[in-house]
Amino acid sequence: MGDARMTSGPRPGYQVGASALLFLIALLSGCSSPRWVLPHGGLSYGQLSADYRRMPLQQTGTLEVIRTVQASGASLDRTRAGRYLVTQTDTVVASSGQTSDGLKSWFSLFGFDPYTLTAVRKYFLCIDELTTISPVGPRRCLFPPRRTLVFECEVMLPEGPGDAETQEARRIATVRQIARRLREDVQRATNDPASGASNATLSACGALMNQVFRDALLELDRFPALARRLDSDKGMPFTHISLDGGRIRLTTRNGVAVTQVELGLDDVSPEPALVARSVR
Repeated sequence: MGDARMTSGPRPGYQVGASALLFLIALLSGCSSPRWVLPHGGLSYGQLSADYRRMPLQQTGTLEVIRTVQASGASLDRTRAGRYLVTQTDTVVASSGQTSDGLKSWFSLFGFDPYTLTAVRKYFLCIDELTTISPVGPRRCLFPPRRTLVFECEVMLPEGPGDAETQEARRIATVRQIARRLREDVQRATNDPASGASNATLSACGALMNQVFRDALLELDRFPALARRLDSDKGMPFTHISLDGGRIRLTTRNGVAVTQVELGLDDVSPEPALVARSVR
């Protein structure tokens, strides 16, 4: 999943020419046919995130999640999808995969209430080392192709007021809680000997998301007023150590925290001036 895949090779001129041709095809098609320009076997973001979207919290049980992710894996073209692995423990079920060319990695992860065995947390992550079309939002061509990350999750929040006194502090505390929950759920899915398999893709993606949340929280610790932007349409901008500009958005509805993180899809970098604008 390293950046070397995008830059290495004996014939850089050929790579630039191929990228330009890919972009020209995208322009002529108006970016209306993603299977023409997605280089990873036509595995679109919508297809990979379908399990995450179709199974709502508090309505989906463990067995349904297992059956769904296994069926999704069976439906993928193995020559293109490459590795796909389902792991499960008493409280989590995870599916993860990587395309045969190693350029796209993803996982879906569901956490369950230990008493009702219904889903109370769900996560989806997709990392694309050579993105040609924006996977979310208005469809637009990306030239030159770039490394991107898109993460989504829904987490049931504990009932009752928190300890934080201000709205900004409560939002920051919620981001910390989501980061901790994700870290714990990934550890459960990858460290339980009973799972019977080593999920290297999930481990690597989970470690990357730990880094992403750390960078976002560092920005919030420096400029707490930025937390006011978390529920805006575009979210709060922040800078990741290797994926440059990104955004994190957090909204809460009916006791569920909904989070979206996008990296590599724009050139926005947070600056101190943003704090002044956020408090106006």
